[in-house]
Amino acid sequence: MTLAHRMVETLRAHRWRATAIASATDRVELHPLESKLGAGFTLWRRQPGGAWQVVASGHTESGALRAPEGERLQMSPTAWRALEALMAQA
Repeated sequence: MTLAHRMVETLRAHRWRATAIASATDRVELHPLESKLGAGFTLWRRQPGGAWQVVASGHTESGALRAPEGERLQMSPTAWRALEALMAQA
């Protein structure tokens, strides 16, 4: 199952309500897309001072992760691993 499919299935399991999955250092917030059966997401990372910083955001589309503008999502390998780990907890 792709990350995009896992995000959609997580929202389906939560009855299409916004949800968050967090670890000590990372957090992903999922929200349903009204216009299509999909998920929007924001990936956050906790900074040394404790504040959260946005790492990436986007949405699912046809089984893939897309950036807000619709192009293929580009993230660092560290961000991909964090997102995969969080979604594995879902």
